[in-house]
Amino acid sequence: FAKGKIPPFSFVLGGKSSDNFIKTWQFSSEKQKSTEPDAEVTVYSYSDKKSGLVVKCKVTCFNDFQAVEWVLKFSNTSSSNTPVIEKVAAVDYSFNSGSKGTFVLHHAKGSNAERSDFQPIDENMQIGKSTYMTPVGGRSSDNTAFPFFNIVMPGHTGIMVAVNSFGSGNFILNTLLIRENLGTHPAAERLLGNLLSYAAKDQKRPLEKLPFDFETTLKVIGYK
Repeated sequence: FAKGKIPPFSFVLGGKSSDNFIKTWQFSSEKQKSTEPDAEVTVYSYSDKKSGLVVKCKVTCFNDFQAVEWVLKFSNTSSSNTPVIEKVAAVDYSFNSGSKGTFVLHHAKGSNAERSDFQPIDENMQIGKSTYMTPVGGRSSDNTAFPFFNIVMPGHTGIMVAVNSFGSGNFILNTLLIRENLGTHPAAERLLGNLLSYAAKDQKRPLEKLPFDFETTLKVIGYK
């Protein structure tokens, strides 16, 4: 992570890969106090003045282990919609080995209430062949994949990866439950409050005025 460098993540904005433009965006870094012992937290920010889009990468480095984790956050600081954001790759990086040999992918099958649940799988990685792993329904290990894997490289080195996905299925489910139960279930109102608090915690500009049909919209979704 540095000014004028392509970071180890990528996304597509308005049909263009971030690799083609993010080096020109405004870059900054900020050290933050860590809640974990023996860990250092830094937030790297990439800002586009034209669209108002800000991408923040919160990186935690653990001093006791050769480990690092990061989380991406996208924010629109303008009053207009940004171009379409898609194909976000939280990790987009090439790992190289100085030794010749085979790269081996160790991973596991997900859970489908079968005897083969979490069955270990070893695959020799091949040039030009991609391995695609994704769970079902937004859950972390449902049916086809498990969010942890290990790549063994030639020369007795390797990398272990853990993926924490917020899952589109979970997001859709919570949204539907909130809308259907506003005014009738206290949990729905708490969830709505949590969503608004999360969305507003980094908000520094004045709040926008409510739309003219706001009250009507509340009645339509069953809140009043």
